[in-house]
Amino acid sequence: MTDESETFHKGLENRKKVLGGAHVEKSWANADDFNRPVQRMVTEVCWGEIWGDETLDFRTRSMINIAMLTAMSQHHELGVHVKGALTNGVTREEIRAVLMQTFVYCGAPTGLAAFRTASAAIREWDEAQAATDASAPSKPSVGASSASMDVDTDKIDDAVLALLQLTLHDGCHAWKNFDWDVTDRLHQKDMIENPANKAKSLVLTDEGLRRSEELFRVLFTRKM
Repeated sequence: MTDESETFHKGLENRKKVLGGAHVEKSWANADDFNRPVQRMVTEVCWGEIWGDETLDFRTRSMINIAMLTAMSQHHELGVHVKGALTNGVTREEIRAVLMQTFVYCGAPTGLAAFRTASAAIREWDEAQAATDASAPSKPSVGASSASMDVDTDKIDDAVLALLQLTLHDGCHAWKNFDWDVTDRLHQKDMIENPANKAKSLVLTDEGLRRSEELFRVLFTRKM
């Protein structure tokens, strides 16, 4: 895929963010000479140009897709995009509200079929998340080490706010899966100090974690 266009690679990244890397890699790996052109077009045009247009965020696009795929009775794609919507931070209540509206505008049989598909997709997404959480390595304890660090406490709130800004951009899912990947992205964005030393990341000190948890509990408890 190294010889593909910049828009293609942008689309591939967007597609993986929403649908998951394994799903996208499998689709591309299974492509043959006959259907590879359509996979390329979907990745480049749909995910690169359309989903790459920042006029609408991923959450909004996910809800639009759920409505359109329901109207077309495209159950397989609907299930895929229900999972993608959850990944993008769309809540179950929001998914249900979209399906209720399609129920009125598209008819009862179409709406009921969409609810069945969405329910199955949500269960599968939950199971995959539980399996990921169960297999994730335990995070290093910061309690003892942070107490002995020379931490600039005046900078802690800035670090916490940086994490808040990142999560508001990426959706609730980013906080639910808060781990080293999030701190890596913070380093890349130069949002916190000491980018070369994770152990001194202010947001991972006792006080940083405590303040982060308080902020996110208030903001997202009703949506989780």
